Amino acid sequence: MQYTTNMASVKCDETIVPAPSRWVSGKSGIGSPITKLGLLFPVTAPAIAALEKVPYVKDVLHFFKVRLFVLMGGTLKASGRPAATEPAGWEPRPSPAKSPWRRVAHSRRVQALDANVGASFGLTGVAEFQYSPKFALASAKLKGAGSVYAQWKIFTFTRKWDLFEWELYSNPNLKPEAAPVHVEGLEALLAGYGLHDLAAAGDDQIIWEPIRPDFLRFGPGHRLPEVTLIIADDVVDAQRAAPSEGTNREQDRITGAARCATTAGSLEELVVENVYPLARPRLVVASPELDILFGKYDETKPWYAAGDMMAARKTGASWSLAQITDDLSADLEPSVVASGTNTLVAAWSRISGDVSGTTEPEQVYPHLEIVAATFDRTAGTWSAPVALTDDAAADRAPLAVEFGDTVGVVWIQNQAGALLGAATAPDRLMWSKLTGGVWSASQTVWTATTGIVQMAFAADNSGDGHLCLIVDEDGDMLTETDRELYSVSTVGGAWGAMRRLTYDQREDILPVVIAPGGAAVVVWSSSGELRYGRVKGFLPRPVFAREADNTRPPTALAGTSLPGGAAIAYAAQNPDHVDILAAFYDSAQNLWSQPRALTEDDAVESSLSLGALGDELLVSYMKTQTLRSATDVVSDGTVFHLNLVEPGQNDIYLLRHRMGHDMAISSEGIRMSSDNPVPGALVSLSVTVENRGDLAAQNARVDFYDGDPAGDGVFIGTRVLGAPLVAGTTAAVTVPWTVPATLDSHVLVAIVDPFQQFDDRDRGNNTALRATVLPDLAIDTITSGNVGDSTRLVTTRVVNLGSVPSGPFLVTVRVGAPTGEIISNQPVAGLVHGGTLDLPFFWNTHLEAMTGADFALLFAQLDATDSVLESDETNNAAFAAVEVNLANTPTPTPSFTATPTPTPTPTSTYTPSPTPTPTTPVVVTETPTPTATGTPSPTATPSGTATPTPTATLTATPAVPLVPDFNRDGIVNADDLLLMLDGAAPQYDLDGDGVVDLRDWFLFGFWWNRPAQ
Repeated sequence: MQYTTNMASVKCDETIVPAPSRWVSGKSGIGSPITKLGLLFPVTAPAIAALEKVPYVKDVLHFFKVRLFVLMGGTLKASGRPAATEPAGWEPRPSPAKSPWRRVAHSRRVQALDANVGASFGLTGVAEFQYSPKFALASAKLKGAGSVYAQWKIFTFTRKWDLFEWELYSNPNLKPEAAPVHVEGLEALLAGYGLHDLAAAGDDQIIWEPIRPDFLRFGPGHRLPEVTLIIADDVVDAQRAAPSEGTNREQDRITGAARCATTAGSLEELVVENVYPLARPRLVVASPELDILFGKYDETKPWYAAGDMMAARKTGASWSLAQITDDLSADLEPSVVASGTNTLVAAWSRISGDVSGTTEPEQVYPHLEIVAATFDRTAGTWSAPVALTDDAAADRAPLAVEFGDTVGVVWIQNQAGALLGAATAPDRLMWSKLTGGVWSASQTVWTATTGIVQMAFAADNSGDGHLCLIVDEDGDMLTETDRELYSVSTVGGAWGAMRRLTYDQREDILPVVIAPGGAAVVVWSSSGELRYGRVKGFLPRPVFAREADNTRPPTALAGTSLPGGAAIAYAAQNPDHVDILAAFYDSAQNLWSQPRALTEDDAVESSLSLGALGDELLVSYMKTQTLRSATDVVSDGTVFHLNLVEPGQNDIYLLRHRMGHDMAISSEGIRMSSDNPVPGALVSLSVTVENRGDLAAQNARVDFYDGDPAGDGVFIGTRVLGAPLVAGTTAAVTVPWTVPATLDSHVLVAIVDPFQQFDDRDRGNNTALRATVLPDLAIDTITSGNVGDSTRLVTTRVVNLGSVPSGPFLVTVRVGAPTGEIISNQPVAGLVHGGTLDLPFFWNTHLEAMTGADFALLFAQLDATDSVLESDETNNAAFAAVEVNLANTPTPTPSFTATPTPTPTPTSTYTPSPTPTPTTPVVVTETPTPTATGTPSPTATPSGTATPTPTATLTATPAVPLVPDFNRDGIVNADDLLLMLDGAAPQYDLDGDGVVDLRDWFLFGFWWNRPAQ
């Protein structure tokens, strides 16, 4: 929890002592499996319990993790207290001013077992705080709403519950009928979060409904973008299609504009707009063409047969759409692979038979079948779909594969018609091979002991295939740590024996198989930590060498091989949204990069599919926009602004990321052991080298120069990073430097990769500069003295705190404001290092006194044009309060007694000393004091006492009033303000006139938030 303090306006009141307002912001969070959410939000318990009773959804729920972050902010208005009342007997009363906390809303969607499960919440509240006699919570109210939803193939379920109210009061007397909780302080409020039993809403009955074309509320479905993308020479332009007749050009939606993603070398492109939530796009790269298969919802067909297969194909610069199936069966969950140079092989799930009377997913399981088709790239046509299964078993999760000269489909089958196998009805791994355009009869590769959860495949460079599976050891998806990783490989085109790879108490999930350098490697999530290991000679290790903020558990994981390595991409939840992160594997170094964000927006990315085209990583995915439905709820006259986060439009995107190196020096630049060393000193120079690229950098070199390396710069030293610098990591290097013994400034230069060893995509960040051995001009003091009622002698003292002399500069003094009228403008030819210069001038305060003000502010600024390069530019200005109205200020009149002399003179003569005239520049060591010398002369009639003319004495007025740092913490802030509010003690009389009045408050404002010096 952090806060900043803002000064409130001060209002004098005889009975109420005000207190300042404060802005509080912070972040707290709750992370939990959705099944445990009911413990934190009891209102959700009935809906979650009901979902757990559904055979299929209960399994999915345990893949779903939810993290709810609470964002808070607002003006916390203080309550007042009677000035004459002792704090011990004061009962707090809430302030009438209320400010709502910012909305708290969060949602997340994952894919597990080919389904979507999600939850969304909207929370808002108001709080009242007392600030005196101590800062504490007076009362708080929290209101919320939420929903849990699940989508599976042709069914959907959504449960929303009513708004609830949660109230806290610091004093039960504030609400006589009942106070839910008695707490004090903000920490107690957070500690009590979730302690109250919220009224549960709804029953425990799940009612499934058909998935309907709700996505059509965003416009026509499955449409290509309305712009054309032109990509050439790394320049991307979006040409807008002509708007339809009658549309407003400013409002006409530009849906296909490409935009740069969050990292260099990336480009995000919209492919298909407004698809239905279970489209599940799958990418295949058959250079130079790109194909994305996805599921389509045809709203003209019955709900149980609305699913069809479509393909988006890119040849050249444009995309085209082709429909693969158009029948009265529901086709879903595509998989596709390129076979040879001229064929694509696709497989998908189909719901066959009459399912019009089904009311829940369990009734559909026996109708799940596997279908396959091929695409002739030359002719541009798809073959008629072929059913690979036609039985009462539940066939699911087809995977099109190729290894060597063999191509086919593997899938999971449960002969008992269950979606997930158990000990009494285990799953089987099935296989069908395509030979000469004919599919073989299905055959069993392996029979599990329980259920197969997920699987992934890749081929190595020897022509063998490697399939990795996640198996639930006890057949109970409510237990997570017994899911283990298995693998089976082919030998000579035939499937071999199954091997178990993991034996641990961790949740193994989301397998991906890649083949960097031609060797099969499996990557998976092990209790949220990404691990990898070769399939042959399995030795698991973490993907990331170190944990970071973005090494978060994945919700979807995909991978592909690349030249010289491989890449994985995964969707991950952060406190604000879901984004795509990627990591790159260097085969030569056997190192993974740290994760880097490929997207950063408010949408939710899912259904990732990867491919490679040359040195480009291609990622196709579903992007779900985030909708926030605003609801205003009024309670006891207080308006709560509630936002409920829900999924919006779904689009299919393609992201291109060009792999490469990007060595850089961090934004800190060159660091020095001494910020501004003197000539002859020995200092150390350091920089932090960052690898912002995708590949590890071996033997990265950093050179240091004094001056321009391309000119007369002097080489200082070099450092070579011996260990590979992993992409996404940093390393610090340091060299010594002896400052030349001359009174000259220096410009230091650091260059990473000076000889361009790496093919760097951005050389603009390879160099850092720093000027050093510099002067440091500063205004030390501004003092003033009285020379008559309306004349002040003002002296500005300038010092050079730097290491070398400065060049010429100008010192300007203004009155009233930093941009006010100039009353002095004095040039200085220069100042030696360590030198001090006093610049006096006379100022007539007659005009300021006429305004009735007692004080005026003078603002001094040196080198306003930055003609002198300094080590510190922040100390070039200062201000002082100078008294301008002396009418009410008593001035002591000195007396002078002369000793009579016997020598009379006829007259008495007064001769004042000459008035000093400042020259430019002038060195002033002390303030000159004009004096008048009385010289008594004898008169014609001697007397015992002569009346001399008094000596005129110049008495300096203090330049700055007392510093109101009452608590001696080094700064004038709200704590001093509160002390000053407590009374009229002498230390609060800042101007020394004997009373604490508005002039003292005025002076306090001058010092606000300034260091006490």
